[in-house]
Amino acid sequence: MKNTLENLLQEAQQKNIGFSFNPITNQVNPTTGYMVSRQGYEQQVKSEDLVTIGLQYAELHKSVLANDNLYIGCWYNDGMFYLDISENIQTINVATSLALHYRQLTIWDCAKGQEYRLTSEGSWLYVKQRLEELRMALRSESISYGELLELQCLSGYIDKGDVELLEASGVEESN
Repeated sequence: MKNTLENLLQEAQQKNIGFSFNPITNQVNPTTGYMVSRQGYEQQVKSEDLVTIGLQYAELHKSVLANDNLYIGCWYNDGMFYLDISENIQTINVATSLALHYRQLTIWDCAKGQEYRLTSEGSWLYVKQRLEELRMALRSESISYGELLELQCLSGYIDKGDVELLEASGVEESN
């Protein structure tokens, strides 16, 4: 892992580019799905420190990165590099819901090789629409496990009086 990650960090530093690297499978830059950063793992790094800090970052988070669907993410913006732990999610709905749950501003579309920005206004409209779609699937008893996961991720956006969705999302009733 160290040699591959070290090479990726060196290339990123030289070319001001980013990458996603799975230390379990050694996969670089998945071509399907969406990369969603996990909240609490972001680290800003100066360009000259990228290789050293990137290797330390991987070592520090190696227990979390033992999951074979998690990646070390690295990207470049405005003269700085950013490291994170990202998850490769195959569907846009689950990726968007998870990103909102993790309070992320963007997700990465692996197939298109571009950022998908979640604006606050667009996110709120998306959440409201998606919650209603999930409600319909729930009522018709056709909701999938993936959709239940989405509902759990979006539970913080469900109106406190919406017992139907809160209960389905696993939120316990408050007295």
